[in-house]
Parts: sequence; structure tokens; C-alpha cells
Amino acid sequence: MRAPPPNPEAFSVRSVEGFQDLPAILREVQTGFAVALRPPGIQPAEVETLGRSSAKPEGKGYLGVWSSGSSGRPKLIWREWKDLVRWSGDRSSTEERLVWGSCFDPWSFAGALVAVHALRYEETVIGMGGSWESVWADLRAHRVSALSATSTFLRLALLGEPSDGLLPWEPRQITLGGEVASEAFLRQVSRRFPRSRITVVYAAAEGGVLAKCHDRSGWFPVSDLERDSRKFEVRDGGLWLRVARGAWWDTGDRIEVDGARFRPLGRVSRVVNVGGAKVALDDVERVLETVPGVASAVAWARANPVVGQVVAVRVEWRAGEDSPEARDRLEASARASLPKPGWPRLWEFGAVNLGPNGKRALHVEGGPKSPETDAEADDFWSWRETMYALADKLTTSYLEQVAKASAASAAPQLKELSLASNDVALLTT
Repeated sequence: MRAPPPNPEAFSVRSVEGFQDLPAILREVQTGFAVALRPPGIQPAEVETLGRSSAKPEGKGYLGVWSSGSSGRPKLIWREWKDLVRWSGDRSSTEERLVWGSCFDPWSFAGALVAVHALRYEETVIGMGGSWESVWADLRAHRVSALSATSTFLRLALLGEPSDGLLPWEPRQITLGGEVASEAFLRQVSRRFPRSRITVVYAAAEGGVLAKCHDRSGWFPVSDLERDSRKFEVRDGGLWLRVARGAWWDTGDRIEVDGARFRPLGRVSRVVNVGGAKVALDDVERVLETVPGVASAVAWARANPVVGQVVAVRVEWRAGEDSPEARDRLEASARASLPKPGWPRLWEFGAVNLGPNGKRALHVEGGPKSPETDAEADDFWSWRETMYALADKLTTSYLEQVAKASAASAAPQLKELSLASNDVALLTT
């Protein structure tokens, strides 16, 4: 075995395409080497530059992993081997060896943790990707007995579960992380997998594993945040942690603290301003996903000439659940459960897709679908100019015109809710 490099700042770059590439790399790190993982599509020189700029701590046995990039460009983060081992979790000595299925990229922090756990206990990791048909085929073909995934991945996978008469798949272990797992969704998972052990992990590539819970509530013990001599504060709803050398780290996460427990609510960056009121898009999604028949939902902010931004949503229905009556119930439920600035003003209905690292694909602001014909283009731009002109002159006498212009929108595949007079009064204050 080669000796680790004498220069503590030196590190190697290793290409990773799948989980099958990780065991050999992890053994290098285990024996004292520093290795930065290189995902497909990134040049070695770029990884080397990022590895040096990411300030690898002095010492041996470090792995350079990647953040998910769900809220920006992915970052290379150095993690020490001993911490990866500690965070990867233990298992009972009497437990059989597991075959893990993971939706996480093998070069990501979450993917690396699964691989470290598997290496320690001589287990196997299978990457889950492709179509949902191939996911279910892999689960059965490889006899996957443990799953490491985001709640979005599992929710969408369950939508595509085959009804072929075979025995239903039920793993021994389900570990959820990477995004908020709501209590409603955890109840759904518990009903579908009554014998599975369910673990919810709150973690980040930058901060490591911060908390775990097993009670299927989505709440974590506050004491987890205070481990390793950490301190925490909640500033404007966001979680800050005091880490090494007394520095404070902004996690970027919103949390709610209730006595000795806390729960993540979503990203601070997903709080938008609607006419001067703060609206959390993650809260909008959670409300919509509690409505019977809704499989998944994603919310985003759309530019608006009157109030700056309004809430737009895309909703995916369970098979056979979409109907005009169901859409009316969905709208009524949203208005009953959300504060008025958070009411969705623009609705899309269709598939909600996966984004980076198995997370929910956040809809990128861009307005309605691009026109595909000259006629559509003329109608669309005419509609848009009309709306902007009306917004500039908006007064009480124009309320009916605004409602008609909204209802007559020519933007394809979109349903614009008509604005009642009290809604417009809110938007103009």
C-alpha cells in the first residue's frame, strides 16, 4: 500500500460514474489519502481548482464530496473519514447484510454516506435511476432490502408501483433525507410499509449529519443540534449553528422549535415577497399535498406587475383523480389553509419531476409555456400587454376587466384563477 502524500494539502482526483466506483476510493481515504470525487461532465482541472479553494483541512483521510446543487451551483466539500464513519450509522451485529438502493448521486454527500456504511458492513449499494419501471425492476431484481432516498423520490416511485400481482416490495430499512419529509407523508409511508424501520435524517454536505429521528413525526430532538459542542440560534426563522473556532454558519434552513424538539420547514431562499407579505413556497407545497388525490406539488414565484410576485404551482394527481370537481376542491382547500398572499394565482397540472440528487425539481421562473405557433405568439403577447396596461391603471372600476383578462389568458396549459374584488384589493395595497 502506498503511503499518504507528505504534503497535507495534496489530494488526488478520482472519477465516479456509479456506486461501483466508490469502494476502492473509500479504501484509499480510509488509509489516509485525500481524494476529491469527480462527477461526469466536470474536468479534472476544475475539481483541482475547487479542491484547493475549498480549503481542505490539514490532515489525512479526507473525501471531497459535492453538495446537491438544488439551490445553486454544487460545491465541493471536504469531509474527514472519521466523521463519515460516525455519520454513516451502525447496525445490529445480528442483522443480515442489506442491499441498499439509493437515489442520491454517488459523488454527493448523501451518496457517499450510504457507500461508507456499506463498505463497513460488507453490504451493496445499487443506484436508482432511469424510468420508474426500471426502478421497480431493479428493486426486485437486486432484492433491495434498504432504501436511501428523498421523500420526493419515494413519493413518485410509489405512484409508479406496478400492480402485477407480485408480492409488494417492503424493505427492512427506509432512510429519508435531502429535503423536508412532512408528517403527512411519513404517515403515508408507514401505512404502505408497516414493517419497515424508518429513519429521517437532517443533514447537509457543509455541516454533516445534524439530527435523526425514528418516530415518523418529522420532528427532531433539539439536543441533536447541540452535539459536538455546537450551539444554535434561530434568526428570522432560519437556523444558525456555531461551529469550529466560534464561527456561525447559516444553514439556509427554516425551522420551528417546540420545546425540546424542532422540525425543518424548508429553505429560507424559498420565502418570497407577495405585496409586502412573506410567503414560504415549501408551506404552499405541503398544504397542497395533504389534499386527497394529490400525488405531488411544486410551487414557485412568478413575476407580477402589481405586487412584484405571485405564487404559481404545478400539481400532479394520482391516477384517475383529476377532474374539474377535484380542481375546485383543491383551490378551495388552498384558500382555506393558506394566508391570502400565499393563494396560488397560476395553476399547472402535470408531472412533477425529479431535480438534482433525487430532490423535487423546483420550477424555474419563466412564465407560461413558450408559444409554438405564430397565432399563439400573437395571442400570448397581446394578453401580456393587456395585463400590464391594466395593472398600470388598476382602480376599482377596472376590477371586472382584470378578471376577464385573466380568465381569457391564451397561455397554453395554464389555468389563471379569476380575481375576486377582495383579492385585487389585497394585491393593490
